[in-house]
Order: sequence, then structure tokens, then C-alpha cells
Amino acid sequence: MKTSLLKTAFAAALAVFLGVVGAGAQTIVNSSFDDNLPTFPANGFVSQSPTGWGAVTVTPYWIQSWDGVDTAAAFKVAAEDGAAFVGLQNNASSNTTATGLYQNNITGLTAGETYTVSFYIRARNVQSEEGNFSANISGGTSVILVSNIHASSTAWTLITANFTAASASINLGFTFRGINSEGITARNDQMIFIDNVSITPAIPEPSTYALLAALAIGIACVIVRRRSLR
Repeated sequence: MKTSLLKTAFAAALAVFLGVVGAGAQTIVNSSFDDNLPTFPANGFVSQSPTGWGAVTVTPYWIQSWDGVDTAAAFKVAAEDGAAFVGLQNNASSNTTATGLYQNNITGLTAGETYTVSFYIRARNVQSEEGNFSANISGGTSVILVSNIHASSTAWTLITANFTAASASINLGFTFRGINSEGITARNDQMIFIDNVSITPAIPEPSTYALLAALAIGIACVIVRRRSLR
């Protein structure tokens, strides 16, 4: 009997703990840009918005992951995840607005809960490292996740930022603006790559875990005591 009570108490406590830690799952469409891939030509890219995503100012490049061998590929970069990634191109001298990529109506969130947006970025080349990259959340409230950051051209960089959902659905947007601080024409044409986008419930701080654990233990003790008095 005692073992059964402990199992019941543990199950109840675990349900409380997991319910708080894992609340609200997002539903990003084509988060790694691998769904419904086009037939890539020899150069390995098409000028097309990936399935589920929209574009601002200039149509993005949907780029095939490089296999490390194909010399015909225009972008000799392997995807951070999966079979493809996206490139946002912007000319520092001719484009008056930033190039953008967005997805509207990302659902499955819980208003008031904190979430973490994560994604990887990489500059096409050294001159593209000068460009400014930003990301924002809209829908219910507007949140600037990152603003005017620069990407490395040698490796993918993980970017993370937290936000509190104001509603059950949000819009996620990325923008890139070419910057040529030295005025060199050859450096005007700049591009940033994006891959592996996700939104997940924010991981609580250690102190929060301790509080949840204490709450779970308290609930377990109450259940055991009540049942033992019957």
C-alpha cells in the first residue's frame, strides 16, 4: 500500500513539474527550410521564398547545402541543419530598405509564458560581416529580439533571445541591411545566411527548478498523508 501511495504521489508531483516547465509548444512551418525543396540547378540555389515564409524588399535565395565537393555550387557552405538554408541579400548602396524574411501566425503559444527564439546565422563572405542583422516578434506586442548584430563568415553562429508571449500566436521576422562603412564599391553587395529556427519554452533558472521541486515534494507529502489517514 505504501509503495502504491508513493507512486501516485510521485506521478502527481511529476505532472505539476512537467506542466510548468513544458507549457506551450510552437508550430513554426519549415523551420530549417527543408520542406518542399525545389529542384536546385547546378549552381545550387533558386531565388524563391521557402515554403511557409514570406519576403520583404528582395526575394531571398533558397540555397542547397554544399556537399564539400561540387565546384559548380555558387555558395560553398553546408547548412547548419538539414539540406538547405536561406540567404538574404542586400546592396549597401542601392537598397533603401532592409531585406526581410518573415513568418506570420506561429501558433501554439501560451499568453504570459516566456519563450526562447533560437536560430543560426552566417555571413556569406568577409565584406558581408559588415551588414546589420535584426530579428523581431510582433502580434499582440512588438519585441526586438536582436538589433544590428554582425555574423561571422567562417562558421554558423547560434543566436538566442527570450520574449514573453502576449497571445497564442505571433509573427517572426528577420531583416538584413548591407553596410559599407569604407565606401568600397566591391563591398556593397552583402548577404547573410539563416538556418535552423526554433521557438521553445524558456528553460527556468536553477532557482526556479528548486522551487518547482519543493512544490512537487510538498504535493506528494500531502497526498501520502491524506491517503494514510483513510
